[in-house]
Parts: sequence; structure tokens; C-alpha cells
Amino acid sequence: LESKPEPAATPEAMSKFPFAQVNDDKWRIIGDNLVRTTSTGDSRLLFGDPQWQDYDLTLEARIEEGEQHGIMILFAHDAQHQCRCLSIGGLGLRVVQFDSTREPLPSNDRSTRWDMESGKWYPIKLMVRDRKATCVVDGITLSNEDPVSAAGQIGFRLVEAAARFRNILVKSPDGEVLWAGLPKLRGEKLHTEPQVSNHEPHPATVAVGELVPSDAKSRRAEIFGGSWTIEGNELVQLSTELEI
Repeated sequence: LESKPEPAATPEAMSKFPFAQVNDDKWRIIGDNLVRTTSTGDSRLLFGDPQWQDYDLTLEARIEEGEQHGIMILFAHDAQHQCRCLSIGGLGLRVVQFDSTREPLPSNDRSTRWDMESGKWYPIKLMVRDRKATCVVDGITLSNEDPVSAAGQIGFRLVEAAARFRNILVKSPDGEVLWAGLPKLRGEKLHTEPQVSNHEPHPATVAVGELVPSDAKSRRAEIFGGSWTIEGNELVQLSTELEI
């Protein structure tokens, strides 16, 4: 009998930090896509190891709705909510641009003109080596060096926009896989068809922080954070109330 190959080991970061942190309940996993389903509000999602500092990130992204701010890829995002940002399609889908919340970046190498189309998948590569970051998108290459050295998680920010992400892969400079695939969403069901989030507060959700099952009012749960609801016979966490 032929021996079966050993399954690939799960990258350490995916075991230690399997869940994404989000600041609203508008994210869904639909097939092999991570989807923000509505174009209202300022939405952010973080994933990965807070110690990441040198890596290559590759993914595909597609803007669905909202053409003012495009897609923002956050990186070196720390516990104080300071981060660097790669904007794909900013200024009305017209530029690729680096930004930072820590220190102002030199203006001569932080942006370049580029036209993005809604509804089109774009492969994106972001190479981070400590303070230096280089992105490649649609034949455009842009590099930038941040004045401050920092490690942190990776994430996405969408302002008045809906978008999709897929084929997320993070590798170390020597090729070790640090992350492969989509982050898990707490309380999230696997949707096979696109659908817009429309969670209405369940009657069992009490404002003072008690979750009371409708069929057993004597049983009460203590809630210490996040947004929770009851859908049928399931207890679902909608968000972790992350402030970014």
C-alpha cells in the first residue's frame, strides 16, 4: 500500500490567531472570498501575528461599490492602533499610495497615478522588510520607507465601499508560509451565495448586557464585550467592537 502524504502543517500564526478582528458585522465568507457586503460606514478587519515585520503578502482584491477611497491594506498595525497603509485606488480609483499614522512619509515616493476599475480582480503583492515596503499591482511598482520601524498585523479598511478578497498568502523572506487562506470570522456561517448583512436586534438582546433566551427567561448570559444576537437556535457574535 502506498503511504499517504502527511498533511501540510498549519502555519503557527493561523493556529495562534485564527480569528479576524472586526469593527462591524458587515464581513462574510462567501465561497473562497472574504467579502464586505455593504458600502456604508468605515469598516476594518485585522488578522495575523502582531509580531510580523518582514514578509511578502499576496492576494487578489476587487472593489464592488464605492469609488472614492478604493481599498486600503493595513500593515504593521500595532496594539495602539498605529499602522501603515497601502491605498489601492484612492482618490476616486486614481492612485496607489502609501500612508502612515506614525510619522509623515516623504512626498516624493509615496504615491503614483493608476486607474482602477470596479468589478475587476487585481493581484496585489506587498513586500515588507522592516521600514521598507514595496507593492506591485497591475504592472505598477511603488516603494516607500517609513521613518519608524514597527511590527504588527495585516488588515483591510474600506470607507463607504464594498469589496472582495481572495487567495491571501503571507510568506517569510525565505519562503516559509506564515498564513494561507481566509481568516475565520467569529460567529460567521459559511455563505454560498452573496447576501447583504441585515442583522436586526433579537428580542432576547437586553440593553443592560444580559442575553435572555426567548424560551428560557430564567437563564441569562453575562456579556463583557462585542455584539451578540440569537438567530433561531444559534448564539452568534456579530462583532468584537475593535477600535482601529
